[in-house]
Amino acid sequence: MRPAVFENVLRSIRDQETVHEIAIVCAISPDDPYWREQSATCKEYDAVAQIPAQNLPLSNKANSLCNFSRQLDWDYLMILGSDDVVGPGFFDAYDEHLQPVEGTFAHAHEALSWGWSDLYMWEPGKSVLTKVVDDNPNLVPEVVSYTGRFVYWPGYNPIQRDESIGAGRILRRDVVERLDWQLYDEGINKNLDASMTARLKAIGVTVPHGKLPEGVYLVDCKDEVSITKLSQFEQGVLVDMAVPDVLRGYL
Repeated sequence: MRPAVFENVLRSIRDQETVHEIAIVCAISPDDPYWREQSATCKEYDAVAQIPAQNLPLSNKANSLCNFSRQLDWDYLMILGSDDVVGPGFFDAYDEHLQPVEGTFAHAHEALSWGWSDLYMWEPGKSVLTKVVDDNPNLVPEVVSYTGRFVYWPGYNPIQRDESIGAGRILRRDVVERLDWQLYDEGINKNLDASMTARLKAIGVTVPHGKLPEGVYLVDCKDEVSITKLSQFEQGVLVDMAVPDVLRGYL
């Protein structure tokens, strides 16, 4: 992942105005060509810790974060990718979904989990030459700096796959303990969402989920190293839109 994207992700988290205490732990890969830049970024944005972990398999990398977290004091665990930007109000949007529900296992306690069923995606374009000014090499040509694409994705087809997306899923500490501090099956690079869902179901936990509130954004930033490109999504369900003003400093 490009260093600028990783920095934007951490900055979008740090800039949150929230009543919650957010502790950031990062897994960074020594084999990544941008490892030094990423390590410096973790320090700049006050990450509690940075865990060295090989970039692949992705599930092993995420599990290393989870295993490390057992030594920290926290109530809920959330996994975000190094390309997942969050907009203002993101963490406070969970509050109404984590309240006790009468008649459930979680009654008299906060809810076990929550997840979002939709998200936004951003794919930056490259600078495009629009006009060359005369033939003078000393004159700067006019260019369009970004021709990116910002889209809304409504989530998995509930008839085929009724589950939340993986980014932004939140799990109460005792649920993670029952998973033996392993969120995903080891050795996989794809279908991590389904892997976590299956492991949770094995211990009797189903993640309730719903749509992001209006004006709250979770953005998957796509680039040339993304596992799943924007072009691989069903184009008919994507909604193209302008980049919201509240996100312009992060994309």
